[in-house]
Amino acid sequence: MKSSLLSVIFILGLIFSSGSYGQNGIYFANKLPQSNSLNPAIQPNFKFYISAPGPIPIPSLNLKFISGFSQKDLFSFTQNDSFKINWDGIDKMLTKRNYIRMDFAFTALSFGFKVQDYYFSFDATLKSNFQLSFPKGLNDLKNGNWDPINRKGNQIDLSDLGVKSMSYIEYALGVSKPINSQWTVGGKLKILTSGTCIDTKKSDLKIETFADENGVPDYIKLTTDIEFRTSSIPMDIYQDSTGYIDSLEINDVEPNSFFGNKNNGLAFDLGASYNLNNQITLYASILDIGFMKFKTEPNVIKSTGTYTFNGIEIDDITNTEGREFGTELLDSLKDGFHFSTSKDKFTKWLSPKFYVGGTYLLTERVNLGALTRIEYFAKRLRPSLTLSANLAVTKGSYVQLHYTMEHKTFNTIGFGFAFRLTPFQIYFNFEHIALAYSKIEGVGSFPSNFHALNLRFGLNYTFGYQKKEDKSSIFDIESEY
Repeated sequence: MKSSLLSVIFILGLIFSSGSYGQNGIYFANKLPQSNSLNPAIQPNFKFYISAPGPIPIPSLNLKFISGFSQKDLFSFTQNDSFKINWDGIDKMLTKRNYIRMDFAFTALSFGFKVQDYYFSFDATLKSNFQLSFPKGLNDLKNGNWDPINRKGNQIDLSDLGVKSMSYIEYALGVSKPINSQWTVGGKLKILTSGTCIDTKKSDLKIETFADENGVPDYIKLTTDIEFRTSSIPMDIYQDSTGYIDSLEINDVEPNSFFGNKNNGLAFDLGASYNLNNQITLYASILDIGFMKFKTEPNVIKSTGTYTFNGIEIDDITNTEGREFGTELLDSLKDGFHFSTSKDKFTKWLSPKFYVGGTYLLTERVNLGALTRIEYFAKRLRPSLTLSANLAVTKGSYVQLHYTMEHKTFNTIGFGFAFRLTPFQIYFNFEHIALAYSKIEGVGSFPSNFHALNLRFGLNYTFGYQKKEDKSSIFDIESEY
């Protein structure tokens, strides 16, 4: 039964391992208070901790970047140290939908304390996420819109081209409690404020080329169905006499555009742990079930239309100044694609994340873990599997190695550590260590398969280290603190 339970977790990760981005490594590090941010049922080993600016100016940061492809997929270097675009590599790596994603979190204040069996926590965090999505059709543009061999048009699909970005301040109140000798449960209530949003809700764009009866290119048809939303973004939109957008202007950024606006929301986290026996503990948690309502300076921009381009007459170019011709062409495009705008308020849901995993206590100091993470983002599931090995060093200190399979990638190695010199605890966790390097004369070596960065570090002030009675908990070593 022991092996079958952990096998289920492992197989789930293999089946779904196609793209998920998170700090999975710290999930089982209960010597690190930040593990509670991934499962609110986890109770840190300290009676009291606080993470905030203090005598040692180390911020608590979490940085993530992932592109889905690396340098070697994009370009290659020649003998004279120049580089050329690797079109074949790009074509092989691109799927129907592709993403570049960046996440950022800065925790200004975090603390937790234990009262009898209850553990209470509070976090104030500035969070921001950004995603650029683009279709494989962008790479198809290099082949042109016409196939001269088969004498037919190339249909290019540029749908799903867009941006999704949201920033907000999160205040999280958490509590956890053992309900018996095996089960511990916990939850967090999150109040979200000062939100900003850029959201491509819908993006359908197609380019089709049609031939005449003689097999000669006749005209190009562009079809669009686009909806784009923003809130608290400093810009002015100007409309023409028909009510359609004529132009827009981005204004200077002011602090009151982001802080203190009326964009608020609510979310919650739930978690649980189950001690199967003295060696195996199972975990599950679900995070960011919630929403934000955007009321401050909302803009909803839509465009639905079809434009037919019949080509350019040579006389139009030779008998007209280039600037006038370009203006006429842009005016023609604007007439074909009408962009309307409204000030409708809108609601946007957060991206929920689900974790399920388990740990196995190999020795008193060595703990093995397996964790599957599934995120629902942009209407798609993005799962990953992380395997970890954890070594207890001293009270409040540990070293960790982990391996993650995610987003067509099977070589993601990471490591982490925490070092405690009472009362200071410095922690560091890094994923996506580069394993292959390219060397260029006069330039040096650099990672050739580096496609992502996942970094988390900070400083805690910890007091009252306690040994857990749960033998399957990670790093349970006696301490006088």
